[in-house]
This record gives sequence, C-alpha cells and structure tokens, in this order.
Amino acid sequence: MKDGALQTDRWWLGVVIFSLGLANAWINDAHYRGNRFHVKLAGKTRRALEKSCAVWTVPTPTELRIEALDESKLNGPDVSIGEIVHQRMQVVPAFIMAIGLLIALHGLLEYKL
Repeated sequence: MKDGALQTDRWWLGVVIFSLGLANAWINDAHYRGNRFHVKLAGKTRRALEKSCAVWTVPTPTELRIEALDESKLNGPDVSIGEIVHQRMQVVPAFIMAIGLLIALHGLLEYKL
C-alpha cells in the first residue's frame, strides 16, 4: 500500500523471469560442452580407424563426412555445426533475461513512485 492505493510488486516477477533465462543459458552451455566432447571423441576415433586400416576399398569416414557436408552446403571440413547452433540458441535466453530485467526495473520504479 502506498498513499492508500494498492501497489503491485512486479519487480520479483522480473527477477524470476531473468532467473529462468539465466538457467536456460546455463543448460544450453552445458549441452554444448557435452556435445563438443562427444564430437571430439568421434573425430579422434574416426582418424584412428582410418590410420589403422591401410587400404580402403570404400570411401573413408573422412571422405564420407566431407561429401555429406558438401551436400548439406556447410562448407566443410573445418566447420563446427555445434558452434553455429549454440550461438543461435544463446539468443533466446538473452531475450528472456532482458525482458526479466525490464520487468524488474519497471516494477522497482513503479514501486518507488
């Protein structure tokens, strides 16, 4: 209550929304790091397999990868698809945190007035 009028305490809603965006960013980052580990392991396994087999009568895994990247128009072989996806996925939590911050600031300003 302020001057006999009921005041809304919206600032806490902004904090909750900001926290959800922050949690989303942390989850995305953890997923990205786990994905990078598995991709590195798969690449090392692919290269070790290619070295262990001296003669290939079929295309090597690296040749198949390059062909698939070319067909997908991803400009391989030195492309990081996971990084491209990760960068785009960071936009959503950033917007959620910005909205939460704006709501919290608006609620605080309204509460003080």
